[in-house]
Amino acid sequence: MIEKWRTAALRCPDSRGRLSSTAVVFLVLACHRESIPTYKAEPAQFARRVTAEGVLKSTKATPVTAPMNVPMSLRIASIADDGALVKKDDVVVTFDPSDFQKDLIGGQEDRQSVGNKVTKTATLASVTSINLKRDARQAQDELIAAKQFKFDDAGVFSRYQRIESEIDQTLAGDKKEHAENVLGVRETLSKADRDLLTIEEKKAGLKIRNAEQGLHSLELRAPYDGILVLQRDWRGDIPRVGNNVWPGQPLGEIPDLHSMKAEVFVLEADAAGLGVGQKASVTLESNPFVLARDFEECLCSISASLFCSIAPSRRS
Repeated sequence: MIEKWRTAALRCPDSRGRLSSTAVVFLVLACHRESIPTYKAEPAQFARRVTAEGVLKSTKATPVTAPMNVPMSLRIASIADDGALVKKDDVVVTFDPSDFQKDLIGGQEDRQSVGNKVTKTATLASVTSINLKRDARQAQDELIAAKQFKFDDAGVFSRYQRIESEIDQTLAGDKKEHAENVLGVRETLSKADRDLLTIEEKKAGLKIRNAEQGLHSLELRAPYDGILVLQRDWRGDIPRVGNNVWPGQPLGEIPDLHSMKAEVFVLEADAAGLGVGQKASVTLESNPFVLARDFEECLCSISASLFCSIAPSRRS
């Protein structure tokens, strides 16, 4: 009994030590809880930023097109490089003048040939008219003579002479009528020939006028300072020297750099909340340290992907 009590008495101090160690641990934990950082939640303005990439374009661009007053295709003789800086009145595109020079020479030759034909036709018509009028006058004289000297006296003239006199009188009248009719037909034919030659002369004049217009439209000049942007076809090719172009065909454009707009593409997941009138800041890739501001409006439309056009109020 005594040994057991001693054993119990010896274990009691260990139990007290454990209790005191536990109390120290709780005290330390309590002190550690007071040092936990806290954050006070307050209402504030929430800003959501959407990043988009795109390109800068001008709000106004002057198209560079082939001349409209030329009724035939044009061959490019020279053209400025794509993206070249041009000044006002600089030659951007020139066309080959060989076809127009050939048409001009051909038109002048046609006009000269028509002039010769007109002279020939007028001379022949004049000669024919003179001859027919002479025949008509001769027939008239014969008719007058036949009527004046009649062989109708049966006691003096034979029956054969009387019949011959009547035949001569009728023949003279018919010859006069025939000459007058032929004269009218010849005048009508001569007028028709002159009309046909007039048409040929107009065709020659039109050919010459088109050639002269083409020769005066061989150069395209820049309307103002800017950058030449050549237009690509469905294969992605730009106009080159030797290509044939039709009147009015677009070759490129020269943007007006005084007013620009940004066209950016936004992911559909990031497009929620975008609308007209929201401000935007634009950073240029060519100069990241320059920040373009004062953008006024954002026009968005959603199809398969979202396309957003941000137009600035002025150039920055």
